[in-house]
Amino acid sequence: MNNPVIIGLIAMLLLAFLGGLLLARGKKQEEKQIRVIFFVFYFWLLAFFELTLFSIIYFLNSKFSWF
Repeated sequence: MNNPVIIGLIAMLLLAFLGGLLLARGKKQEEKQIRVIFFVFYFWLLAFFELTLFSIIYFLNSKFSWF
C-alpha cells in the first residue's frame, strides 16, 4: 500500500467524490434521482479534469525536469 500511484489514485478519487457530493448537494429543489445523476456527472467531470491536469504536469516535468 506504499505505492505512490495507488495513494495518488485514491486521493484523486476521494477528491472527485467529495467535489461531486458538494456540487450535487447545492441542487436542493431537484428530485433525488436528478441529484444522483448530477453527482455522477460531476464526479466523472472532476476525475477527468484531475487526470488531464496531472498528465500535463507529468509531461511538463518530464520535458523540462523541474523536479
